[in-house]
Amino acid sequence: MIRKLIKLVKKPKRRGQGYGSGKGGHTVGRGQKGQRSRGKGKPGILHEGGRIPVHRKIPKNKGRGFGPVTSYTSVNLKNLIHDFDKSGITPKIVTPKLLEKLGYKPSRNGYRIFGKVTVKNKFKLVGVKYTKGVKDSLGL
Repeated sequence: MIRKLIKLVKKPKRRGQGYGSGKGGHTVGRGQKGQRSRGKGKPGILHEGGRIPVHRKIPKNKGRGFGPVTSYTSVNLKNLIHDFDKSGITPKIVTPKLLEKLGYKPSRNGYRIFGKVTVKNKFKLVGVKYTKGVKDSLGL
């Protein structure tokens, strides 16, 4: 004897199909009035319930853009002196070409040396940006 299989998943009630559908008729289970009872129902993704939305608070940069980004290859003074000792170079003047020769990767806007260390063999920096700490260390 073949039995009828039990339905495991109930079909949802079809709304808005008239009074005979079980959940139909006048308001179709949406309540009387209000935003969710009408047309599309849900508010937009940017809607914040009455307060000024974030996308309206943020100022518009119309045609202003941003200034050029200056990026330097940063070189620590301590590491630079260590590299000089390792390679056996005692320079009087440090230039970008010498830094490239030591293996520092050049950037679009050049090099920037930072750090504060006591230095035995002082040298000059030409064509390289440096910080106040380096200026004090090298006596520039």
